[in-house]
Amino acid sequence: MAKPPFFIAQKHYFCFMLKRLKNYINKPTAFIDDKSTQLLMSAFFGLFVFIFLYIFQPFGISKYPDTVLVKCLGYGGVTFIVMLINAFIMPLVIPKLFDNNTFKVKNNIIISTWFLFSISVANWFYTAYFYPNENTNSLVAFVGITMSVGIFPMLIGSYYMERRLNSNNQKIAQDANNQLQLVVQKNTQSHYSFQSENNSDRIEIEIAHLICIKAEGNYCEFYTLQGGELKKELLRITLKSVEQKLENEGDIIRCHRSYLVNLRKVSKVSGTARNISLHFDKVEFTVPVSRSNSALVTKGIRQMG
Repeated sequence: MAKPPFFIAQKHYFCFMLKRLKNYINKPTAFIDDKSTQLLMSAFFGLFVFIFLYIFQPFGISKYPDTVLVKCLGYGGVTFIVMLINAFIMPLVIPKLFDNNTFKVKNNIIISTWFLFSISVANWFYTAYFYPNENTNSLVAFVGITMSVGIFPMLIGSYYMERRLNSNNQKIAQDANNQLQLVVQKNTQSHYSFQSENNSDRIEIEIAHLICIKAEGNYCEFYTLQGGELKKELLRITLKSVEQKLENEGDIIRCHRSYLVNLRKVSKVSGTARNISLHFDKVEFTVPVSRSNSALVTKGIRQMG
């Protein structure tokens, strides 16, 4: 028996929404690893928890008016401490989860869920230790209540952060693209010779032809464009050594720990919530720009105009 059109439509809608959700949680975003920002965020959430609990007094807090203020201050303090510990310790314990080169919305959701879970567990122990006569909920019930209340602000916060970062980086990329339209190309005769660490190989590079240099372990890949043809050469040398040799070339900058780029060869700049990226003609990959170097890249592009 054929299924009614209503059920078929519902199935298609469910699959469509599931696909959209999957695409969203796999969108690139960034983990805010700046220590001062993490400190401020931990303090903000601790203060928010204190104010929220003190004003609304949920979960039976109002039953014991003599302890409300101190108890709410304690919950806020525990939240602050646990968030701060997580922010500083977790990237050391699980570095892959916090890698900004592969960081996605789903990473942020996993991290936020752990933050919420660990905060709720810590606050239960705080209540059980300091207020044993008032602690009427089991650990499972306490964590369940806290998670159910906190999950929605957490998801909304993750969504807001992703949208804000995406909007900011797209604006930066658009401004950079506008500047690229004003760039006046110039021919430079600068020539450099790079020797491998074991002195067995050598690469000769004309700056006018250089696109970018990519670090690959103990080697560097030199990408040049000559006569419309892309050429890649490999040399055993550190990117730091190459950077030092090219330090007088103002258009050659370190945009990422693994890349040196020739800004005059950039054809387009794009932005996502994770970072901005540089595009080059004939090059199949894009070059990421680390957050700490985005201002350096945009300033360099403006100066070429």
